[in-house]
Amino acid sequence: MRNCQAIVTLFCLLAVACLPANAGETKALAKDTHQGIEVRMQKEMQKKGFPSLVVGIVQGDRLVYSQGFGVADRKTKQPATADTLYRIGSITKVFTATLLVIFRDAGLLELDMPLSQYLPGNIAVPTDPRGAPEITLRHLATHSSGLPRMPVSLDSQKEDPYDNLSEEAMIASLRKTKLDNPTGEKYSYSNLGFALLGTVLQKASGKPYEMLLKSYLLEPLGMHRSAIALDGKEKSLLATPYSQADPQKEVVDWNLGAIAPAGGIASSIREMAKFVSLQLKAGTANTQVISGGSLQELHTPQRLANNWRGAVGLGWHVQPSAHHEDIVWHNGGMDGFRSYTGFVRDRDVGVIVLGNCGKSLDEFGQWLLEEALVAYG
Repeated sequence: MRNCQAIVTLFCLLAVACLPANAGETKALAKDTHQGIEVRMQKEMQKKGFPSLVVGIVQGDRLVYSQGFGVADRKTKQPATADTLYRIGSITKVFTATLLVIFRDAGLLELDMPLSQYLPGNIAVPTDPRGAPEITLRHLATHSSGLPRMPVSLDSQKEDPYDNLSEEAMIASLRKTKLDNPTGEKYSYSNLGFALLGTVLQKASGKPYEMLLKSYLLEPLGMHRSAIALDGKEKSLLATPYSQADPQKEVVDWNLGAIAPAGGIASSIREMAKFVSLQLKAGTANTQVISGGSLQELHTPQRLANNWRGAVGLGWHVQPSAHHEDIVWHNGGMDGFRSYTGFVRDRDVGVIVLGNCGKSLDEFGQWLLEEALVAYG
């Protein structure tokens, strides 16, 4: 959420990997890769002060490597593991986009219909005086609506700037909202836009967003501990969040309220691996929860991200490579958590990185994906 850059310019083209000749060489290469990852993780923690980092490498249906370093909580010294929960921040947006396409496939909504048709009540959606088109659901899902990054009613100086923002207050704030640029003119990252998609999904189904999330995605995928609102054992598994400015300082776990569809999910390496495995099945038959064709649509560039170096699909960001299929990725960030996930479908490999401090993990995540492709792709 905070400081979550929409397109990261640090991407480098991934090297072409030579496939090992046999299983023994594969095992040796993986072992060397794992040792290199652990050295780099230690350096990343020392450099940025992360209390903990956990990483996972996914190959097809399997979590082939996971490792945690540091502590989930500085006071208790509880070690971080593949089962520790972290807020994944804006990676939540790709879950929301997935629900959107599932609902489209079920005939409950249309991506190119105006947002105004799907909002409760008689709310005037902001428009541009220069005559740009009305905001559609596709505009929201591709960050091209022109809406600002956050609702205008938020107080960014508060310890929790969202403070369990109600849906009513978020929608009411649209009356005071001016577009940052004409709808459809450019890519402009908007948490507000994805929060409104959550509202649209609720209206289309008559059910709360988190219930939809669990019913259509989390439970069918076996992500039983992943959630927005945590209770009982799940809450005890959540890593303690620490400040981006001072990684020694504990901060509050933000309660996003109506903004949760843009950044509220908590998950673990072990459970996020199941979501990444789903992505690697795009374009195939007999996929779970969503058709392989619709899954591929989510990863397909919908528009350039204001330059020729990257694009945006439905929720996902897409980075071209000279050596293989596109890199599909997303990151997430708030004051106390940071995340990164990326994958390359034609190599059947993806990675996840989670940390309990707000400092960026993008460069490390990109490096990890490169290492994973060498060892497993």
